[in-house]
Amino acid sequence: MDRTLAAGLSLSAATIALLLSHLFLVPNPKTDLGSFTTSKATNATAKAYIDAVYPLHTESQFIRLSAGETHFYLKGPVEGKRIVLVHGITGTWAAAPEFLTLLTQKGFRILVYDLYARGYSSSPGLQYSATDYAMQVKDLLDHVGWETASVLGYSLGGGIAVAFADLFSERVDDLVLIAPAGLLKDLPVEAKIVLIPFFGTILAYAVGHALLLKNISDSVDPQLQLDPRMKHMMQTATANVKYNPGLLRGFLETLRNGPVRRMEQAYARVGDTLHDRVLCVWGTCDTVVEFEALSPVFRKLVPAGTLVELKEATHNVVVETPERVVEPMSMKGPIMQWKLLPSIDARWTQQQHPACSLHQHTNPSAPSPPLISTSSSGPATNVIFKSLMTPNVGRAAISSNTRKK
Repeated sequence: MDRTLAAGLSLSAATIALLLSHLFLVPNPKTDLGSFTTSKATNATAKAYIDAVYPLHTESQFIRLSAGETHFYLKGPVEGKRIVLVHGITGTWAAAPEFLTLLTQKGFRILVYDLYARGYSSSPGLQYSATDYAMQVKDLLDHVGWETASVLGYSLGGGIAVAFADLFSERVDDLVLIAPAGLLKDLPVEAKIVLIPFFGTILAYAVGHALLLKNISDSVDPQLQLDPRMKHMMQTATANVKYNPGLLRGFLETLRNGPVRRMEQAYARVGDTLHDRVLCVWGTCDTVVEFEALSPVFRKLVPAGTLVELKEATHNVVVETPERVVEPMSMKGPIMQWKLLPSIDARWTQQQHPACSLHQHTNPSAPSPPLISTSSSGPATNVIFKSLMTPNVGRAAISSNTRKK
């Protein structure tokens, strides 16, 4: 009887502890948790850090859309090619200022915004589904008066861009995808654990911030962390994780409901609708949205699109070597006509991709491989961009410069 009573009391205590943990750790799913603006108003440390890595632009604007407040700005020539930029899951476009500058220099009129639960946009109580994210794009285009535009999505933003194009294809001039999410059939086991109702949710809110901060550090080679561009990227992501009150919930709900997996049908529909107006740019050493495993899926689902393979580039390519991403978008000036690329070269057709070890460096006496190639999404005949047959100013060059210091 005593043992039964003791077991019952222990179970009751554990249950109470779990309930209290859920009460104090897990936010109300319907509450808007705020943004950088909220943190800056109440936390001097947060204000100093955010202002240092992501200050508001002179062009910054705020608009209350159907689901919540959105921070955005427009840059580039007013008459330029209109393109809306959709960023990834933990960062914002503040992480890639050189990329934005290159786009405007190439003649693009860019619409830059923060996803819900990132940066200065609010963190409404949403499911953070593909539709929720697509509606944010649609509402924003309505607000700025763009009936149509090109849509560029990076990482999670790629999945969002595909979801938008699937729902509102008539509003998409061209679709540009950079290492796009959504092609996974399922999440890895560790992600599934934190998505288990109640218990997994408590665990996620207990250790989620620490794990995300570790992931930011682990995602960049230690040598590259000394490069100012990569350091800034890590700082902007850190700002979101540490000081955005809605980031963790937005992240978890995106894993649960968002455009990160099982989007094969949406990709196929977009491929059927947009045909050759889809450009996909992908680093061959990307292990976040894995190039080796997932690029063949893209080729199959979007057979008329163009897949540009950036040799030796990682998932952070928009920061490492932004010029290599912008180049295929502007081979014919600000109007994207990437299907008209010259210089057929089959050298890469039968070759394996370069080794992707972060610590392996090419033999300087060996012939330099092409840094960028492209093919239609079907069986590949590769096109080498002769304009980029210059020393790599990206990952390899950053490593070299770091070693010299």
